[in-house]
Amino acid sequence: QHWIHLELFPDVLVHSLRMTVDPADSSYMPSLVVVNAGDTFTTMRELSTVNIRTTDTVVTLLADIKEYYACVEVAVKQCRNGGIDCKIHSLGIVGRRKTNEGHAPSSLSFLASDNDDMQ
Repeated sequence: QHWIHLELFPDVLVHSLRMTVDPADSSYMPSLVVVNAGDTFTTMRELSTVNIRTTDTVVTLLADIKEYYACVEVAVKQCRNGGIDCKIHSLGIVGRRKTNEGHAPSSLSFLASDNDDMQ
């Protein structure tokens, strides 16, 4: 099993999470992806299961998530033709800052990085 872990800044909601794949990758192309999320990587719950068609190139994994999750996991459960390795060409995420005042969300950097822990 292959996975990608994402850590988000506080109060940033996932507006969209998309993955780019290439049908020319044959058995390296993912065919089944599960997205889990939670406060930590050990306390996650499943948010979506996505079957990827052989002709897909851009796949929406999540859209308009209303609840904040600090940790998101993209887990590749199966690849085409029983492949054991996988290729993901890109992962795109758009986040929105959660607001309580009803103001429009603002743009910001939303993925936490290792450098932030040192500051």
